[in-house]
Amino acid sequence: AGALISSIFIKGVSCQFLGSLLGIVAGMFIYLATADLIPQTHSEKNKTNILVLLSGVLLIVVVGLLIK
Repeated sequence: AGALISSIFIKGVSCQFLGSLLGIVAGMFIYLATADLIPQTHSEKNKTNILVLLSGVLLIVVVGLLIK
């Protein structure tokens, strides 16, 4: 429903502005997803949780660089 309603408003928006908005929204979703994970990794005595989280971030960066 949200996609159908927003399609009415984005017809006059440039591709560059729309890309910037999508990047901001994607960043907000990533922040919301990790906001619960990061405090849990700091509370654990086992440090492998932080290592796994950072390796996932590194993997995303590498894949992003390879796709470019």
